[in-house]
Amino acid sequence: MKRVLGTGGTGHLGKHIVECLSEKNYEVSILTSRKTMFPRDNVSIFKGDLSKNTGLAEAAAEADMIIYCASNSRNFEEWILAVPKIY
Repeated sequence: MKRVLGTGGTGHLGKHIVECLSEKNYEVSILTSRKTMFPRDNVSIFKGDLSKNTGLAEAAAEADMIIYCASNSRNFEEWILAVPKIY
């Protein structure tokens, strides 16, 4: 079974992708900075913040692929300047 990590998995786009993959029996994990409960039992939740470089290494350790949907629409300019420091 393919293991997929979705960053931003609780956002508008990410949550739809995660639900679709979950329905197709992928083993799905999400990395999110929000405190959340995901409505599906087969989705693992990792707490992290890409702008602070926290949580990604642990969440991605077992993933076969990563689908990147994370953003910070509330303070996008500050967030986008921080992203290159992660890589």
